[in-house]
Amino acid sequence: MNLENLEARLKSLAKMDIIKPPVELIQSLPRKFKQKFPRSRTLSLEYQKYIPGGHEHQNAIKWPFTITMDKGEGAFVWDVDGNAYVDFLMASGPIILGHNYPEVMEHVISIIREKGPALGVMSEQELLAAKEIVKHVDSVKQVRFYQSGTEVGMAAARLARCYTGKEYIIKAGGSYHGWSDQFVYDLHIPGTGALFSYGIPRGCYEKTLSFKPGDIRRLEKLLKRYNKPGKGGVAAVFLEGGGGDGMTHYVPREFYHAARELCDDHGALMVMDEVITGFRLAMGGAQEYFGINADLSMLGKIVGHQYPSAGALGGREDVMELLGAQAEEVDENGTSIKKSVMTAGTLAGTNITCAAACKAIQCIEKTDAINIAARVADKITAIINDAFESHDLPFFAYNFKSIIHCATSGSSFYHISLNLPDALEKIDACREVLGMYNAMLMLEGIQSLQAMRFYTSLAHDSSEVLEKVANAFDAFAANLASME
Repeated sequence: MNLENLEARLKSLAKMDIIKPPVELIQSLPRKFKQKFPRSRTLSLEYQKYIPGGHEHQNAIKWPFTITMDKGEGAFVWDVDGNAYVDFLMASGPIILGHNYPEVMEHVISIIREKGPALGVMSEQELLAAKEIVKHVDSVKQVRFYQSGTEVGMAAARLARCYTGKEYIIKAGGSYHGWSDQFVYDLHIPGTGALFSYGIPRGCYEKTLSFKPGDIRRLEKLLKRYNKPGKGGVAAVFLEGGGGDGMTHYVPREFYHAARELCDDHGALMVMDEVITGFRLAMGGAQEYFGINADLSMLGKIVGHQYPSAGALGGREDVMELLGAQAEEVDENGTSIKKSVMTAGTLAGTNITCAAACKAIQCIEKTDAINIAARVADKITAIINDAFESHDLPFFAYNFKSIIHCATSGSSFYHISLNLPDALEKIDACREVLGMYNAMLMLEGIQSLQAMRFYTSLAHDSSEVLEKVANAFDAFAANLASME
């Protein structure tokens, strides 16, 4: 696909009418779910009693009810009713070797048996994992482990402010850098601003600025405006590799190079969020893929390759050293605390996380998992597009190496213009239909991220997977085409 016109195609598709499944199919889905997933239904009713909303995970299927998974192996997961699925959710992205990869699993188990799961102080596993990250990500010279990508984002913002002495952070609209107060601003859909910020006092995000993805002129204007005397200055620009919210809002290579220059010109740190792209686009992440070096790199779930609790912040030594004193050391004058950044985490950098990170990175490199997963993603993208074309649906799939996106007419709510008077109603309708699409794919044995995003792994490279995907999407497309 020509990525230069991708954004235009997505916006055009978003303007089309939503294709809803046939009424009789919609009405039959709850009945089919009850028949196929009786144990999941029982558990779903229990969840609603004890867990808010009846689900814990944002990307879990929610309609007609929550499906409970039981186990994962390779490219497949099985639910509690024994149904198998080709899994493209891959724990929302971190798994690129496949579920329960034997070499990683055996290594983690051996470390737990010999050393224990967590010690609460330094262990050699942290050093080994840090060395693997530094080995592959050129811009990273030192690493600090945390428990999630959200914690890493919090630490990165605080560190950038301490290092630069400036106040503001800038993010690309639609990007997701975790759910801390300062980043719950302009989420998912550019221009939403504080729409999702219930429970957060305005002061928490008043120092967060945003710009339209890829709009280098707007970024430059913000840097100039807020770096003027008395404005507080811009400490950092936060970017996702490939574009906001997992490459949904694509931006080209040239943007990153221009942004790098602007950050240097205005004394702001470039922070690259590699939670999704690290060790998936390349061993050196999006930075290697696009040929740039960030000042700070955010690594999240990908670090632990499905083992908890995973997050890491890496970067230049002169910046990272501010994490070393932990706001405890007295300065040379003995009158105040030495300039440093306070972060903590009792279960950060555990033996489990770091043993998994070290071994997984080694296995990713030696198996060529990144390129194999990318090649199978090319094949699956072509299979999906063949199904759409053969049934004359105005949908299309596209991929960035092993990250596949499925764009459906009217349902690409990420690209709905907020200038429309009924924008929120349209977005809500899109979410409803995508929930139906997700349910339809589950019945066909496909698990994905809300029927919009699909992650492939080393384990997906099999004729069995390709055959199941072809059959599933042919059935899915045929059901929708019957409405045309």
